[in-house]
Amino acid sequence: MFIPICITPPSRKPITWVKFEETSRVVTRLSEEDVEAFTTLAVPLWYKWANRDKWAAKVFKIQLDYTMSGSLGYANPDMIKGQTLKHV
Repeated sequence: MFIPICITPPSRKPITWVKFEETSRVVTRLSEEDVEAFTTLAVPLWYKWANRDKWAAKVFKIQLDYTMSGSLGYANPDMIKGQTLKHV
C-alpha cells in the first residue's frame, strides 16, 4: 500500500511516520543507484501507458508537470529525454 509522505518542518513529525512506527514497519530508502535503475526502467513504461489514449496522456501530463516543478524535483528533463506524448 502506498502512503503519501508529506514534507513538514523538522519540529513536527509527519503523522504518516508515526503510524509506521506504531506498527513497527520499516521504511527503506532506495540508494541513488537503485533510483537510477528504477527510473531507467520506469520512464518508458510511464510513456507507454500515457500514449494509450488522449485521457491517459492528459492525466500523465498533469502529473509529469507537477513532478517536474521546482518545488518537487522528482523528475527532470534528462529523465524524459527522447520520450514523447502522442495525444497532447
